[in-house]
Amino acid sequence: MTEIDVTIGDIRDAQAVLTGKADYAPGRRERVIVRTPIVYADAFSQAFGCHVWLKLESLQKTGSYKLRGAFNNLRNLDPAARSRGVVTASAGNHAQGVAYAARAFDIAGKTTIFVPRGTPTVKIENTRAYGVAVEEIGANFDDAREFAYCNAAETGRPFIEPFDDWHTIAGQGTIGLEILSDLPTVDAIVVPIGGGGVIAGIAVAVDATKPGVTIVGAQATGADSMRRSLDAGKATSLPGPPDTEIADGIKVRAPGARPFAVLHELIDPSQIVTVDDSETIAALADLLLWSKVVAEGAGAIGIAALRSIQAGRSATLDPFPPECNVVVVISGANIDPSFTWRILYERSVPNMLTVRIPIPDRPGELLRLLEPIHRLEINIIDVDVNRHDARPRMGERVVELCIAIKDSGEERALMSALAEHHYAPQYSRWLDPPV
Repeated sequence: MTEIDVTIGDIRDAQAVLTGKADYAPGRRERVIVRTPIVYADAFSQAFGCHVWLKLESLQKTGSYKLRGAFNNLRNLDPAARSRGVVTASAGNHAQGVAYAARAFDIAGKTTIFVPRGTPTVKIENTRAYGVAVEEIGANFDDAREFAYCNAAETGRPFIEPFDDWHTIAGQGTIGLEILSDLPTVDAIVVPIGGGGVIAGIAVAVDATKPGVTIVGAQATGADSMRRSLDAGKATSLPGPPDTEIADGIKVRAPGARPFAVLHELIDPSQIVTVDDSETIAALADLLLWSKVVAEGAGAIGIAALRSIQAGRSATLDPFPPECNVVVVISGANIDPSFTWRILYERSVPNMLTVRIPIPDRPGELLRLLEPIHRLEINIIDVDVNRHDARPRMGERVVELCIAIKDSGEERALMSALAEHHYAPQYSRWLDPPV
């Protein structure tokens, strides 16, 4: 077992540097991070049956908490080694933190960051904007990290660990100090887990300052290496590649040895909750609609985990009682804008039905078809006339409608209205309903 080599003193030292109260290099001092707010989430509180607070690291510089650990890591490097530039691997958020720090230390032009193919474009573009080189390589984070390790060895540049480093963990732990300072009555903190750096840092800060606070970890069902590791009593890799399509920021095959050591000491395996992608997408939508907060999948997974606990779906944790103050760390907001639009759009459409209808090929017939649908006040999403695969008969056109529909009762009313107007749909089918 790795010996725990990070203390509350290390975290406070990192906080002094990150907040501009101490030099990060000789004669150089500035506020590096934003003191992100903790806001009371009234809608979530009512829905979940406890007091829910959001720690909005989504408002952090670079769009996530990763800046804290990355900057603290770089500032603790040997200056001569740092001057050669650095190398790292990332799913996107750590990349931006390293890039920001590299620019602050005037080594951006000597810094290379490897990200897996398919990393959201917004993360890649924002990283390159700091002047570093970004290379897309490998199918997932673990692949990109192997390429980065090789590059660091070949070039002699230090590798900046995304989570498995005590300086990184100390930097992330400053979130815990801020939560305890801003909400002294906190009873529980829900934190996303990928490699485990942020939950490890918060756990150390809380254990040293207010040990009665419950720390809950949130993982994707297909990327639950930390939960498996704690169950096994040793750091364990997943049997295959991590599987989550929405929480790319925590899509990690194995936890870091150092974060695991901290969690093995401070957190019971029962405090790790796993949720599937559909639950995380629902959390993303609710953050947007209920709290007007933009988050990425990994950033919203804590809401999905808390919902699961409060709904009684956790096999190991009882729901928090109404008087409990629960802080959910919204860890990042670097999401593809088009995906945000899609979530909002699908959330506004209860279900969708497609209907294919032959109509006579004569002027005004499409309008006559749509009139009974209009009277039912049913929303038509899309209209397609004469698709190539429709094979209309002579004198006919085939119309395919995509319709937003509430339930099977509304579907029956639609079919009845069409029949009354002498239309006979060839078929109808429900599309996969959105979350």
